[in-house]
Amino acid sequence: MSLIWAALFLPLNDITTTPEKAPVFVEIGKLEAHQGKNMTYDMGLREKQRELYPDLDALRSGKSAEQMFQLVVNLAKAQEGWKIVNTDEANFRLEATTTTALLKFVDDVVIEVRPEPDGSTVHMRSKSRVGRSDLGANYKRIKKFLSLL
Repeated sequence: MSLIWAALFLPLNDITTTPEKAPVFVEIGKLEAHQGKNMTYDMGLREKQRELYPDLDALRSGKSAEQMFQLVVNLAKAQEGWKIVNTDEANFRLEATTTTALLKFVDDVVIEVRPEPDGSTVHMRSKSRVGRSDLGANYKRIKKFLSLL
């Protein structure tokens, strides 16, 4: 599906690996830039996202949540343009902002590592602050991060 078609007919600017239980912005939601804004994931986007990005899913690992969270933190620190806002080790949550290279738009990212009986899963959400469509930028960011992880 072309990204131009997606931008025109399925505008999305909030993408997650887990629409049914999207990672939650906690500290980023408190930033001045978000005062008065609803930072919850719009469940109405779920079907549009599944249609556009059927391959997007949480990353499953045999590593413990503690081990995976440390890998997430280290990788986030290495990402160009990312600024870590908060790391919550007790809840295995990292929140960051990232600035796009070309237009200098700021996007918000939250990553949650969830313990599983046989390891852990990494759930990620990336949300643009401006515009109705991100032309696939948030999807690409999530796919790249999870592939590097």
